[in-house]
Amino acid sequence: MPGEVREDSLVSIGGEAGVEFFRGRLSAGEEQAEFHFLRPSNPRGEARPFVLCLPILAGGKGLMWILACEFAERGYNVAWAERISRAMRPGQRGPELEDLLRRTVLHNRMILSWARQQEEIDADRNALLGVSLGGIVGSTVLALEPELRAGVLCLAGADLPEIIIKSGESRIDRWRRWRDRSDGMSNTELLRELDGSLASDPARLGAFVDTQKIFLVASLLDEVIPMHNQDLLWESLGRPQRLLLPLSHYSAAFAISGILDAAHEFMEEKFAQPVEKARPSW
Repeated sequence: MPGEVREDSLVSIGGEAGVEFFRGRLSAGEEQAEFHFLRPSNPRGEARPFVLCLPILAGGKGLMWILACEFAERGYNVAWAERISRAMRPGQRGPELEDLLRRTVLHNRMILSWARQQEEIDADRNALLGVSLGGIVGSTVLALEPELRAGVLCLAGADLPEIIIKSGESRIDRWRRWRDRSDGMSNTELLRELDGSLASDPARLGAFVDTQKIFLVASLLDEVIPMHNQDLLWESLGRPQRLLLPLSHYSAAFAISGILDAAHEFMEEKFAQPVEKARPSW
């Protein structure tokens, strides 16, 4: 962390169904993180559990609101960071992508630091849920934040350079074609560049995450994160509990209700266990 995390603003933006909505901004050194925060009605002032949500590559505002509202209605405080900028766009090469990943991890850690200072949040019951790119980033956050009690990583994988080369996601495909036009880079050359640039990869960090606190959701017919890379994430994390869906990356949305039920059950199981002293962060 580049310095003490400060709350610059936290403004109410409405609410519904017993849940209040806020938009906030945090600072730490020269970094500023914009975030959304959902707080369930809490007339008794009890400290409630907290879930940090991490979005997909395209930002997925609609999906974030769905996930956050579902958890808030179950009594959780929920937050997610606004993305810093679009990823996989012209002008970004390996080093720029790594810088974006590192800053994204930092912004999410800033939110966790802020959450632990809030009276309405139980600092001993906190978890994260990441989807697709959010799951990849989430695995890095888990390696750096051992105090997190649970992590649910959905449709995510390891070996990010290989994912970028093989993914059928349209945004990534356009980026590969731009690199070919602009830099004349073959996939082999591009893979070499990414291997040298993308250090923030679950394949390198899985050993620093407690296997028992992880729950994976994998899509067997995934065209965005190849199943091979989803298996690599599973292996790098020590083969944690995993839910396998006979669906594609996007059709997995039809199973969202079941995924959230499984995630909630897993988190509650981890929250019920005695708190152990966290090992040092690496």
